[in-house]
This record gives sequence, structure tokens and C-alpha cells, in this order.
Amino acid sequence: MRHWASQSLLKIRFLLVAALLFASCKTLPQWESQNPWGLFPSDGSLYLYLPVPEHRELLDTLLFRERDGSQNKGGASKGIVYLLDHTSELFLVLLGSDSGEFPSKSSSLRWILAGVGEYSSFLLRLSLTPEEGWEERKIRTSGYSLSYFQHRGSGLQVALPDTCLLIVSSGEIEFPLKQFVLPRTDPSLHFQPLGVNKQPPLPISLYIPKTGISFLTIFLEPELQPRNRESAIEAFRMELYRKDPLSYSATGSILFLKEEQARSMSVLVRLAFAGWFLQQGGKGGPNSIQILVNGTSIEFSGLPLSMETIAQFVQSMIDTIARTSSW
Repeated sequence: MRHWASQSLLKIRFLLVAALLFASCKTLPQWESQNPWGLFPSDGSLYLYLPVPEHRELLDTLLFRERDGSQNKGGASKGIVYLLDHTSELFLVLLGSDSGEFPSKSSSLRWILAGVGEYSSFLLRLSLTPEEGWEERKIRTSGYSLSYFQHRGSGLQVALPDTCLLIVSSGEIEFPLKQFVLPRTDPSLHFQPLGVNKQPPLPISLYIPKTGISFLTIFLEPELQPRNRESAIEAFRMELYRKDPLSYSATGSILFLKEEQARSMSVLVRLAFAGWFLQQGGKGGPNSIQILVNGTSIEFSGLPLSMETIAQFVQSMIDTIARTSSW
């Protein structure tokens, strides 16, 4: 009788310990997609929103074209194809380089990408195998245990905290994972650099704060390129609306610190826009372009941009993701 009682007591103790261990790792909250920007730090250098189905052709051009401009999808990463096929929206933040400065040949770009869609945890685990260089890691935060995969060679990180949310990063994935489990009332989740327009047509939206103005150097004419960190440009916003498969119309604004700076730079902005138009084979000045000074900002609309021009602008950002990815 005592032996039976002793065994029963041991079983009860075991069950209690197991229950306590299980309770110490809370069930992950379900993803709520009201504000995916809440997953990102507020001190990024560039923020990009891209609705995938509406701009799939542009994404294919950006991700799969070779340096010589030819298309070669045969060698495209299966992971990227899967991402595009199952994603409705992409949210990207660039954080600068690992040296704390802007990207250079000797530094790697730091970035976080979040895809909202429908994903399979089974297929993800099936593809991210140790044989391919992937290892599973875990972090504990706010009473939760979260797992992610990291590639031993490239350092690329992938996490699927919810079947509707896929997070990929160059090495900063712990930040969005920690944000994911924060209470929805947490003020940090209210961060929203871009007001996403949910009404068709859905545009590509771009925001570059002062900390990331150097990313504009491939887009601005030499006269407008910032020569130091005291650049007069405070921020840059742009929305790209698709007109047809090969062209877009851009609307946006360039924010300056003072009104006189905006007025004095408006002439150079007009010259820069005229240069883009002429480079695309345009003749004369398109009547669709409108440029006006509104306080401390220069606002523009109706700027025609070809697929190739957009590719030149975005390539430096997307290339890093596409060429670093090996999954």
C-alpha cells in the first residue's frame, strides 16, 4: 500500500512539474495585421510597403534579372518564389550597415522584411534543413519561447511566428519577434511610417527619413545629392501607381527644414525630374507632371517612371535580399 502511495505521489509530482514547465512557455498570440509596422524599429533608414499581387511583374523584374539586364528565372531561389506566391503584402525596413554607417563595399546591409499572407510551417521546416546549412534557434522574451532559423553561411534568419506572418532578416530578427508578443496596447506597436492605402489601386509606398537620405543618391541628380549629414533634405516620400505593365506614375513629396530651402531647391527638383523623363526616351516635358512648393516641402505628382527606372532605384535595396537569400 505504501509502495503504491509512493508511486502515485511521484506521478503527481511529475505532472505538477510538467504542468509548471508547460505554463512557463505561454502559447504564442495570434497575429493581428492591423499594423505590421509595429514589428519594426522606428529609427530605420528606409521603409517600403509593397502589395505583391498588384506589382508582381515589377517584383519579378527586380528579383530575377541578371546584371546584364537579361531575365533568368531558372536559377531563382525557390524560397523567394514561394514567398511571392503566398504573400499579399511586403513590409521592409533598411537599418543601414553593420558598421553604423551607410552601406559600402566593406559593410553589409541590415534589414528586416515581413510578409503577410498564408504560409506553411511544414514546408518551411522541410526546406530549412541542417543539410542546407540551417539551424534552429530559440529566444525567450516576455514569458514566450519563439523559434527561428539561421543560415550558418549567410547569417540569414527566418521565422514563422504565425501562419499569416513570415519574417526574414539579415540578423536583426529578435527585434520583430519580441515586438510580436508585446501586448496590443503597447505604444511601440503604434509606429506607422507609412499610411497604407487599402483602397484600389494599391500603390508601392516608400518613406526615407533624414537618417536614410543617402539611399537617394542613385535617384537624385548630382546637384541634389546630399554631400554630408547636414543635408537640407529632411525626408522623402513616394507612392508608385501602376499605369500599365511597363510604366508607373509617381506621387510624393520632399521635406526640407526651412521654407526657403524648399523654394530654392524646387528649380533643381524640376531639372532632375526632366532628366529622368528624358532618360526614359521622353520628348519635351510631360503635361502630367505637377510640382509645387507647399511650406517646407516640394510636392510632386504625375511623374512617369518606366519599369527600368524603378528597377535602378530599388535594385540596391532588393538585390541585397535576393542575393543574400539561399533558401
